[in-house]
Amino acid sequence: MLTKVLRVFAIASLGAIAATAFAQDKLSKGDKKWVEKEVGPIITKQEIAIFNEIRKDDRKLFKELFWIRRDFNPNTPENEFRKDYEARFKTANQIFKGRRQKGSETDRGKIFLLLGSPNRQALGRGAEAAGPGAATSGSSNADPTGEGPGGGSGSGGGGEAFDPNFGARGSQNVTWIYDPKPDLGIPDGLAVEFRQQAQFGLRLTNLKEIQERLERVKERLIANPAISYARDENGRLKKPDDKYDPNSPARVALAALRETGEVSSDVTFTVKPIFFEASGGQTFVPTDIIITGGLSGKKATIFGSVENADGFEIHQFVESAEISEDSGGQKAFEIPFQFMPGLYTLYVGVMDDKSQLIGSQIMDLEVPSFDSEELTMSSVLLFTDREQVGEASPQAGRAFLVAGSHLTPKRATTYRHSEDISGIFYEYNFGDEPSPNLSVQYYFFREGQKRGQTADSTVDLINENFFVIPFGFPLSLKNFEAAGNYTIEIKLTDHVTGETMKKEIAFTIADE
Repeated sequence: MLTKVLRVFAIASLGAIAATAFAQDKLSKGDKKWVEKEVGPIITKQEIAIFNEIRKDDRKLFKELFWIRRDFNPNTPENEFRKDYEARFKTANQIFKGRRQKGSETDRGKIFLLLGSPNRQALGRGAEAAGPGAATSGSSNADPTGEGPGGGSGSGGGGEAFDPNFGARGSQNVTWIYDPKPDLGIPDGLAVEFRQQAQFGLRLTNLKEIQERLERVKERLIANPAISYARDENGRLKKPDDKYDPNSPARVALAALRETGEVSSDVTFTVKPIFFEASGGQTFVPTDIIITGGLSGKKATIFGSVENADGFEIHQFVESAEISEDSGGQKAFEIPFQFMPGLYTLYVGVMDDKSQLIGSQIMDLEVPSFDSEELTMSSVLLFTDREQVGEASPQAGRAFLVAGSHLTPKRATTYRHSEDISGIFYEYNFGDEPSPNLSVQYYFFREGQKRGQTADSTVDLINENFFVIPFGFPLSLKNFEAAGNYTIEIKLTDHVTGETMKKEIAFTIADE
């Protein structure tokens, strides 16, 4: 009975809806030099991705925000972190200068800029270098600049002088050994290995082993995660809020939530994140906050914090929200996030502006990686409405943007026979030699029993990077025989690699 309807469903097209798009301007030589060489040792992967995405007219503001985020003493007129970093930069150019490179661009210079000089340096590799009888130099992490970024967080200062020429003319590995520094993201310490290479000097050899820890150190240098790279309705970077108040009711409530772990249900809500691939190996996480009770009006303050697996706060937000209401009567507010894959803790609160009542939650957030060699599918976004809004970037209040269109998420899994199902998802890591060849097939089940399927239909390549698989634009439910609980099983087949993958979506058809 479903066959005819399902065939229409299988070949439907989403038309203008393609990939999440950001206005991107090519980096100037100056901007490229700044992001790769001047701040390359300390800028995070997330910041690099954002810097590459924003418009060229916003890059000056980005640089201002970059330094403000790292100012560990914002109550003074001078940015001490920036001053310390620039002093260390000059020192690196002096003491690590290579034949064809500035000292700050060498491997040792980059590590020095991020971590300061080591507590010790030794001939050999890792644990071997730290063992009894090893030839060592520098016993107390003396930093030639006197102090490092973060008010000395990357260096100890004082003690025996650091010898930049130690092992520089030999052929052995040289290891820089850093003592444990939990506040810097290296609770077990760190061994950084270099090896002498002809014409290149000492080169870093164990980057793959320590890359994750180096990225954590970069995150720890961000002293003000509440200063973000938020964008306005036109996709432009927002300037920092001059009225930032650490003692505002929302920030006080957030601090208490993080400190005590005690949640409140005076305002009730659910949090629904979905996941798409973003640039730079990151994952785009548009998140729907659906408010189910406790609001006396349409105005609320949405606040929260994100901690990484080490318990370090990497992002903080406070948004004055105009709570929207969709066609189904659901009240919600959308917030876009973008993170590296991994485990996070999300603290979220909603404060009713009129009554000052607060609801809060703490939840684990596992952000998947789409950067692999295996056939991978994004989350499936079911939506109710599509509005063309131009090329604006995702922002608070309008996070679900796809190729210039805002999609209103379907906030309940219940449909009526008179409704249609619309949705979208993305396919990544498909084979492309000699050319891409991907097909999709849908299977339908009611109460666990198979009720029909579509033909295995080839899908079109949207651009050189990925497919967008049309998912019911729309799928009419008029001919579904009965109310009940249904499941759609999506089966993707890559005919180049022979890989297949499946994903299920559950929904309910209610009686009229």
